[in-house]
Amino acid sequence: MLANWITLSRFPLLLINVLVLYRGPAPLRLAAVALLFTGLMLDTVDGVVARKTGKTSLFGGVLDIAADRTYELVLWLCFADLGLIPVVIPLIVIAAFQVTAWIAAVFCVVRGVPVIIHPVRHYRRLERSVAVRLSSRPGGFRSAGPSGTGIF
Repeated sequence: MLANWITLSRFPLLLINVLVLYRGPAPLRLAAVALLFTGLMLDTVDGVVARKTGKTSLFGGVLDIAADRTYELVLWLCFADLGLIPVVIPLIVIAAFQVTAWIAAVFCVVRGVPVIIHPVRHYRRLERSVAVRLSSRPGGFRSAGPSGTGIF
């Protein structure tokens, strides 16, 4: 339960960071980097607390991923809006998130694991490895389906 509160605390920190980015004077914006770093570090702290207290849960894992993606997307979009990065970067990141989620869902179906109950703790590892696993099969993505049905 404490880990979920730590994860939830990241949302107000993100809001404060966005407000400071847009409304704060230059010295305050520089100081907000520490607050931004704190919010990003809490991503590690919530998982450590959950594991140490034995309170890991599917809800906590989903909440953690939602907080991670929210942090990343909001910051990418803010940086683009402020002209700090080209707008194409957030567009590529958003597209990559969507493609990765789609591939992970297909991989779960191919493996016979219902997507809705797939253990979230494996999600990040799955994000990184699913494309490699599918493309390394003989015939590439074409043979990814059951018995080489070519679901792609």
